[in-house]
Amino acid sequence: MSIIAIKQGYIVKSVLFITFLCIMSLGLIGGCSDSSGGNESQALTENDFAEDSALRADLDGVVITFLESPMSEEAENDTGKVGMDLVPVAYRQSTEQTFCWEDDEASAMHFMELKDSQGSVILTVEANGDCVSEVIEEGNYVMSIHHDGGIEDTLPIFLIPNSEESEQARETEGLIDRFKLVASNILKRIERTVTKEAKAQTVMKNIDTLLSTRKCVECDLTRARFGSADLRDVILRDAILRHTILRFARLSGADFTGADLRDADLRVIGLQTEVIFTGADLRDADMRGANFRGADLRDADLRGAIMREVILRDADLRGADLTGADLFIADLRDADLTGAILTAAILRGALLGGATWYDGCRCFAGSSGMCEGCQRADDLFFP
Repeated sequence: MSIIAIKQGYIVKSVLFITFLCIMSLGLIGGCSDSSGGNESQALTENDFAEDSALRADLDGVVITFLESPMSEEAENDTGKVGMDLVPVAYRQSTEQTFCWEDDEASAMHFMELKDSQGSVILTVEANGDCVSEVIEEGNYVMSIHHDGGIEDTLPIFLIPNSEESEQARETEGLIDRFKLVASNILKRIERTVTKEAKAQTVMKNIDTLLSTRKCVECDLTRARFGSADLRDVILRDAILRHTILRFARLSGADFTGADLRDADLRVIGLQTEVIFTGADLRDADMRGANFRGADLRDADLRGAIMREVILRDADLRGADLTGADLFIADLRDADLTGAILTAAILRGALLGGATWYDGCRCFAGSSGMCEGCQRADDLFFP
């Protein structure tokens, strides 16, 4: 572990806690909190500085940079050259400041320099070296953090401000433990944020792949919006389409075998002849008014799906689980429901003429709301 303790004068007192953890996948972070459960403060990262050349840290908030080894390849959004990262800093008034860098690795030779707007070095702090004090005048500066190249790993650098008690950091083991907890909290927030950002980027890439190749097997399309996209004959087997909006998209011939379409919006999507949903997870999907005439929904999980006025004429629903599904006024004429589970399904007004019932019986023509001529089980239709 490395700690740079920064004791400031009457304006600010803070500690920058720097921990070197070999985590290669970290990226943006939106905020952080300390172990006391206080309010969140905005965190800036190397990515932020790379994207906005006018951005400057004031050391009142968390700063995170990802320091590559000099042996690494050039990284995207790097603020400096390989092996050195730059953190632009603004001082709003003159401040006396003391920097101390402690590192658990006795042989570490990382160092930090603070330069003014003219490029002159104001101070240099070495890992495990002497503390350095300096009066820093109001103005803009650049903090450069240098990797010693002793290891090939990228080092996430956490600069975390703290309260007045930070001046005791070098002497108080309990405070160091607190810094560890703060770093742990930030790591968790980074992981959640990066996961979300990465997922969003992955979804966009998967959408591009799907539209260009007409195929995206096992890909993640969570919360994707397709508008009126032409998705006819696309292959989306085992894809994740939770909360995806497919309203108005053309899906005729699309293959959703085994796909996860929970909570997807499939409303009013036009004629969808022979869409394949074999084994798909369509729990709680909104399919109101959709036309799935002739669709293959064998073994699909349609529990709780909203299927009001949906057209399922000639559809294959063998083995489908329609528990609690709302099929009010749905058109199920000539559909095959052999082996389907209809417990607590709502079938009021549903057209069932010519449909094959769950027990293989054929419903009389004109059946509505119940399968006339076959076994009655009213609890299936009216929960």
